[in-house]
Amino acid sequence: MLHSKSVQTEIGGYISTLLRMHFGKGPTSVFVTIKFPFITAHIRGFLEPTEKCLLN
Repeated sequence: MLHSKSVQTEIGGYISTLLRMHFGKGPTSVFVTIKFPFITAHIRGFLEPTEKCLLN
């Protein structure tokens, strides 16, 4: 289980860095869960206020 946590942390850091490189702004947090055969990533705090308004 310890190995799984380090992989989840590494994937979350990679996603955060990738978003920061391509959009100039990173998310507040990235939570990654691995449950075979799926990997889910919950990205928080990435939308700008204008984008939030458009979604509503």
